[in-house]
Amino acid sequence: MPSRREFVSLVGTGSALVVLGGSFSFRVPSAWGLSTDEKTSTFIWLKKDEAKLVERLSSAIIPSVGSLGAAEIGTVYYIDRVLHADENTGAAVRVDLAKLAIAVTPEEENPLILERIRQDFPNLFATIRALTIDAYYNSPRVWPLIGYPGPPCRTDKLGYPGTGTDFEDLQGKEREL
Repeated sequence: MPSRREFVSLVGTGSALVVLGGSFSFRVPSAWGLSTDEKTSTFIWLKKDEAKLVERLSSAIIPSVGSLGAAEIGTVYYIDRVLHADENTGAAVRVDLAKLAIAVTPEEENPLILERIRQDFPNLFATIRALTIDAYYNSPRVWPLIGYPGPPCRTDKLGYPGTGTDFEDLQGKEREL
């Protein structure tokens, strides 16, 4: 079982904002340094066939209709790292994915697959849905679409803006302040 520190370093802290000594510190999740377009990206926990199925499920949960969807921002990599960090959940997901892979055909439409896993594999559905939503809304690439201006800038001990960073610099990059 990984320590909290190991878990945070694997997954990133996209939704965490920590106030320490009058300054803000923010970390963009490490999953956003990866893209689904990169052929060199590797999975830590998921096997390739499992990753394809997870990507298909996350794409059905948040489809790309005129804007970024779950597949375009690489939610499958985020999910992979979370499942690696929590091996008990990862093992349960792996068992359910194996059962689902047998029952799903490539021609089956995504909404039908979602309905099937919601009924037949409620734990898998809840896990993939929660992780997809978490990954999507914590992505700096999605923030402009939902009107989120980004994390606050760093401040010095008196509360004045210090050596912060521009929001545009955070989009699509892993960066720790």
